[in-house]
Amino acid sequence: MENASKALLIAGQVLIAILLLTLFSYLFTKMNEDTSKIREQLEQNEKLKFNQQFLVFDQREITAQDVATIMNLAKENNTEPKFPTTIEVKLNRYRYNRRIK
Repeated sequence: MENASKALLIAGQVLIAILLLTLFSYLFTKMNEDTSKIREQLEQNEKLKFNQQFLVFDQREITAQDVATIMNLAKENNTEPKFPTTIEVKLNRYRYNRRIK
């Protein structure tokens, strides 16, 4: 009888250990998913903030001075190549693409 009660105690402890491991695994996975979502949102906001400085010139006719400003802005931003910048200028029907280094 003693052996049977000890076996039941050991089986109960093993079940509790398995349940705890499953719970920790589930929590780790959920926290990892949430962290990934937050990281993606932060990267998206950072890209949006970066692009805002160029989108000012997008919806209007620009002057030669604006083109020079955009080129200098791109050159300054390409010192840290986190977001490599390519400038596209459309003059009537012609396009001019240039990657600024």
